Amino acid sequence: MVSSCSVLFVCSGNTCRSVMAEAFFPYYWELAGMPGKLYVWSAGLATVGGLAASCETLLLLQSEGLNMERHRSRPLDAAMVEKAKYIFTMTADHKKYILERFPNCRNKIWTLGEYGADGSDIADPYGGGLEDYKMAASQIKQALLGITARLKSEK
Repeated sequence: MVSSCSVLFVCSGNTCRSVMAEAFFPYYWELAGMPGKLYVWSAGLATVGGLAASCETLLLLQSEGLNMERHRSRPLDAAMVEKAKYIFTMTADHKKYILERFPNCRNKIWTLGEYGADGSDIADPYGGGLEDYKMAASQIKQALLGITARLKSEK
């Protein structure tokens, strides 16, 4: 039986999509009845450290009873890649970028869509309205549901 699982979510700025995935995933993990301790965090490919999650992300998460006000953006680094058992990106371009820099992670990186949904990318809501964030959140949740189902079947 698995004693722990470490999951890293990656997007561009680490203020929207990956933050939502980080916040939502523990719920789907528990819903699936997954064993062991879950470690989940997020990072960005084009961010500086220390940025808060976007206002729209915080509002959306608060409406679902989740609080990520303490979140601060983190640039992806080698230690994060090494530590993660699973790395999920929001787009195929994110995955490609990471693989170019960390080719040894090939067996543990997927886009959310390819591992847990229909293969599509999660559109970046940054700069858009709350409806754009809701659409991204819906896509993320659907993929996370698929991811936990797949992980459960592989255990």
